[in-house]
Amino acid sequence: GLSPSQRKLLCSPKMATPQAAPPGPGQLPPSSGGRGEGDEYFTHLSPNDVLCGRGSGPNDHSGNVKFRQLVISRKAEYLSTNARQTKARIAQEIVDHVKTRMVPPGRFLKKVDNDSAVEAGFRRGEEVWTLVTEDVALEKAKQALRQNRDKHLVAAELAEYQE
Repeated sequence: GLSPSQRKLLCSPKMATPQAAPPGPGQLPPSSGGRGEGDEYFTHLSPNDVLCGRGSGPNDHSGNVKFRQLVISRKAEYLSTNARQTKARIAQEIVDHVKTRMVPPGRFLKKVDNDSAVEAGFRRGEEVWTLVTEDVALEKAKQALRQNRDKHLVAAELAEYQE
């Protein structure tokens, strides 16, 4: 795993050039498979995008809800093993599922701070998002898998998910 200082570094905004033309209403920017953080900006969210960050905004986004359901469906398996490789594989499979098996494909995004967005040519107050690195996406999956380790809570989450 990453240390808190490494994680903070990975989550800090980086400068990039804005998209040549932001997508029109209903259009999705291309999903960017292997590219790293800060390569592109997005102003339109897909229903399957997973938003990194704190608060109810990211939590309530449909992509985050689906991500949590996916995590819950794999959590018992994750918590039942001590093999690091198995845990890493489960987290990778969750990230891959979001990026390649959802329609439209999901992306792992974080909000760009206002000053950086304005510097990049966006209007102040416009919500602008950028991709996080694969490492940050994997850390998000692992953190979600580790939450509520108590077996009773996992069983309750699973029951609620299956309703």
